Amino acid sequence: MFLSQLKYNQKKYFLSLANHLLNIDEEFDEFESDYLRAICAEMSLSNDDIEPFNLDIVTQIYSEQESKKILLTEAMALALCNEEYDESEKEFIEELAKKLDLISDLSEIKNMVEAHFKNQKNLISYIFSEE
Repeated sequence: MFLSQLKYNQKKYFLSLANHLLNIDEEFDEFESDYLRAICAEMSLSNDDIEPFNLDIVTQIYSEQESKKILLTEAMALALCNEEYDESEKEFIEELAKKLDLISDLSEIKNMVEAHFKNQKNLISYIFSEE
């Protein structure tokens, strides 16, 4: 959605976060794999750019409010991309939101991302329907 707005170092960090988050429930399905490839393409990165993930440095890399909001929104989209929001993903997202000082926005972000995915599905159904 907004990953192209990030700086290069923020994109690389997000890719590492994405890899961590998509594997956090120890289930990495085909949909999540496709989503990771799409993220790489959107940011002009590859799987080779994935580095070890460290949540403790997030505020050093994302200091502007806009980039923090992008990070949390995109992380929420990752967590919800396969329509399963398990406890490990929820705990990670909450910890990330706290570190970014956006915990009060978390419910609204979740609702907006879910609405976005629903609209995407509706558009895809419309475009590719036989009618």
